Amino acid sequence: SYSKQSEDQVKTIFFEAVNRPEGVPPIVTDEPLEATNEIIEDITITHHAVVARIFAVEGIPEDECVQQIDRHIKIFLSNIDKIDKNKRERGKTRAEKEAFWLRKMNFISLLNIPESLKRYGDLKLLYEGAGEGEGSIRLLKKHISTLKGDWAYNAALHYLKERSIKHVLEDNIRLLE
Repeated sequence: SYSKQSEDQVKTIFFEAVNRPEGVPPIVTDEPLEATNEIIEDITITHHAVVARIFAVEGIPEDECVQQIDRHIKIFLSNIDKIDKNKRERGKTRAEKEAFWLRKMNFISLLNIPESLKRYGDLKLLYEGAGEGEGSIRLLKKHISTLKGDWAYNAALHYLKERSIKHVLEDNIRLLE
């Protein structure tokens, strides 16, 4: 065990390995790599292809354009799946054996984009990066305890009550100052 050797002994072993005539020894792994450079490159390229095609749309797209976007999204998800495949095959628990992209709604929701393009057209104007839209999910999440009954109404009601109380308190504090 290297942990019981002195610093000088470890340095000697290290420099002997680095200065071998055949070069630096390879990194030994007992498990196959989950992602090769080729797969990472494929993911990067297909991701860019998806984004470029989505943001190139102007107005309501033709069916052929929507089909291309749908195909590229599925190719991208297939490449994501390739990374995860080795991990799933070695998985011991049910969660480890399930595709991680099935548990991540961002990946699954990509499949909704073609239908959204048909319905709304150009998606560039629907960007909600200012914390609006989907950014509000984090604000509502604490008010959702169940997805049964009128859960959406109840979550919105509790959120609006909380905001109202906050604004009343802020106004009263401002009046007192």
